[in-house]
Amino acid sequence: MIKPVLAALLFLAATYYFSYIFNPGNSQALLFISSPFNISTEGMPLFNIAAPAALIFIVAFYLKNFNDAFVRKASLRVVYVFAIAASYIKSLIGMFIYNGGISLGTSIITLSFIATFLIALEVLVQDKKSLEHIYGHFMIYILGTLLLLLVFFAVISFFIGYSATVHVIGLLIFMLFFIPYYERANLSAFFRRSARSSSRNMAYASAKR
Repeated sequence: MIKPVLAALLFLAATYYFSYIFNPGNSQALLFISSPFNISTEGMPLFNIAAPAALIFIVAFYLKNFNDAFVRKASLRVVYVFAIAASYIKSLIGMFIYNGGISLGTSIITLSFIATFLIALEVLVQDKKSLEHIYGHFMIYILGTLLLLLVFFAVISFFIGYSATVHVIGLLIFMLFFIPYYERANLSAFFRRSARSSSRNMAYASAKR
């Protein structure tokens, strides 16, 4: 119970501080530093502070108490670190798209927790044992697709400048960080099997010579 509460309180405290107490003035650097939690340009604290904090608590409570896979593979700290990193990268990309303007807001943090909830459901592969021989390929295809989507949306947003596209970029960046970490054990096993298979094939080819 403590960690879900702390996750929500951290979000509330950081968002309130950077939105209503922190004063960056005209400093772009300070605006960038505050960007993952700063809603000063958006307003609407009910939708940008209270509702996301409630959602973060609900998701964190479920993950810590009812999802054994998440507890084994990740932590709320990791989710926050990757979400904040993705938000900063999103803001950095936004500076190129908006001619120096910095994309502010809590949407990437919120979307990252939603994405974590969906990933931790593990509905893509219900029985990993039966699909063990293709699971590594499956994950690599997913990551490759996410990377291509990231490049596609980055190019589109550069020419069109839709803020929604920039937020999609932030979410994709989070998933590119989180999915390999979350599935690191399965990916490592896949690469070990691939290495052993390559070694056996090379040994067999040498023996035939």
